[in-house]
Amino acid sequence: MDAANLEEYNARVDAVYGLFDSAALEPSNRNPLRLSRCPEGRRTEKGEVREQRLLALNPGAKSWADFERVRNTANLGEPIRLDYLLDYNTKEDPNNMIGNRWLCSVAPS
Repeated sequence: MDAANLEEYNARVDAVYGLFDSAALEPSNRNPLRLSRCPEGRRTEKGEVREQRLLALNPGAKSWADFERVRNTANLGEPIRLDYLLDYNTKEDPNNMIGNRWLCSVAPS
């Protein structure tokens, strides 16, 4: 987590856990002393037997700053090169629906 203190660690763990809301992550793994659980092991939690899963091996960024940079740009999509835009033939665009590209069905691929 690359954290300087427990407060910073907790804030960063909250950010990471927020990315996996639907995965039902083991809450005790938030403990900074616990590095991992045994994958495919079984635990009973609130009367329910759950299988532990390995989500990743050697995951992540080299630092918290790298992690945040990737997380903050993850939804931006792939960049479009200028030469692609300059060479794009708008007259034969299959996505054009009305007028001279006034309304398109999807972004060109």
